[in-house]
Amino acid sequence: MRKMSKLWVATVLALVLFLVPVTLASAAGAATAPGQDCGCGSPVENVIGLEKLKLLVEITTSKPFLLKIVDLHKAGYKWNKSLQNAEVQRNKTTGDILYVFPLTDPKGKDVYLLSAYGQFQLVYLPGN
Repeated sequence: MRKMSKLWVATVLALVLFLVPVTLASAAGAATAPGQDCGCGSPVENVIGLEKLKLLVEITTSKPFLLKIVDLHKAGYKWNKSLQNAEVQRNKTTGDILYVFPLTDPKGKDVYLLSAYGQFQLVYLPGN
């Protein structure tokens, strides 16, 4: 559960860095399942199910991703190659897609590989 919360924090940070600012959701709004529209006006949605799997397979078999993973592996980072913990989010307005992959650095700390707009960025969470 702790890793999932870190993954969500990393996703939020990535959205702030890579996507346009979004309107704040109403605190009184009802909770929605992932992939459902919250009605809060946010242009960002979680991609789930087969569509998520298709997008993850597409990026993980791409040459830029594989080259980045090889470079990170040489530097001591570890990726468990599980797509289950990866996150995919889409900006409904622009169609841009953000990928978040959990990794472990050489010291054993959690780090996240973010991919958006064809670029890759490692992100450490505060306190980690």
